Amino acid sequence: MPIQIDFTGASSRPTYTPLPEGTYDAKILEVKQAMSKANKPKLTFTFGQVPGYEKRLFWRDWSLQPQALWNLKQFLTRLGIEVSDGEFEIEPDELVGLPCQLVLSVKDNWKGETDDSGKVIQENEVEDVLAPSDGQSMGW
Repeated sequence: MPIQIDFTGASSRPTYTPLPEGTYDAKILEVKQAMSKANKPKLTFTFGQVPGYEKRLFWRDWSLQPQALWNLKQFLTRLGIEVSDGEFEIEPDELVGLPCQLVLSVKDNWKGETDDSGKVIQENEVEDVLAPSDGQSMGW
């Protein structure tokens, strides 16, 4: 039996107004190991719970290539994790819930996707992740 659906007024893609550029309190919601498009290992972090924008999610990848590990080490150190030289083990579940600050910018959608009016969709990009603000360490 066919199902009748009325798409009148439905957008072809949900659009969200990006948050203004700036620094926002956030938490780590998920950490997953994955492979990049170039088939190189990476860690993908999902961030959220930004005050006033609790349902918005943001992502940032860290390459696990030797020449890029300095960036991940810097990030983990900012979270208060003591990173030793040599072999180091990360338990992703132990990172979930840690507070941090996201430095967000606003950029055109990297695919050049447009909204229903033909305007290029703008999105937030995580430029950097900083140590938690003073208020976060006490209240979270």
